[in-house]
Amino acid sequence: MKKIKLLLSVSLVIIIWIVAGFIVHDKYQACRLNKITSDAITEFEKDPYNAMLYNELVLGIIYIPKLDLKYPIIKYKDDATLNLAVNHYTGPNLNTKGNVVLIAHNNRNGTLFNKLNDFKMDYQVLIKDRYTIKTYYPKAIYITSPYNQSMLKEIDDYHLTLITCTNNGKKRRIIELSSDSS
Repeated sequence: MKKIKLLLSVSLVIIIWIVAGFIVHDKYQACRLNKITSDAITEFEKDPYNAMLYNELVLGIIYIPKLDLKYPIIKYKDDATLNLAVNHYTGPNLNTKGNVVLIAHNNRNGTLFNKLNDFKMDYQVLIKDRYTIKTYYPKAIYITSPYNQSMLKEIDDYHLTLITCTNNGKKRRIIELSSDSS
C-alpha cells in the first residue's frame, strides 16, 4: 500500500512539473512573439519600405482597437512565417480593391489571432500599409470547415477576410469585412 501511495505521489509531482513547464513555455513564447512583433511595428512606423521581421519584409500593420490586437503583416510563405505574424495569404496588395485574405494562428498563449474569438460585429479593423490607413467593418462572422474555400473568392470592392483556426484546428473562424460601413 505504501508503494502505491509513493508511486501516486511521484506521478502527481511529475504531472505538476510537466503542466508547469507548458505554462512557462507558453508565457515565454508569448513574450518573445510580442517583443519581436512590437519591434517590427516600431520599425515599420519609422521606415515602412525597409521594415523587417526576421528576414521577412513587413507589408503593413493590422490593428483591432477593441481587442487591443496589433501585429505586423508579412507575406505568407509557409508555417515558419505563420508562426511569426499575421500573413497576407492571397488577394491584392493591402488596402487595394479586391479580397485581401489575412491568416494567423489562434495561439493558446493569447497571441496572434487568438483574440478573434471575442470579435463582435460592431468592431472595426484598421489596416495600415505603406501609403494609407483603411478602416474595415464586419459583414459576416462564421465558423466553417478547413476545406471550405468560398471566403477566398474574388471581390471588386475593398474587402478584407481574416482566417484563423478554432476547435483545436478542426474548424476555421472567418471574419469578412468591407470598407463600406453600411
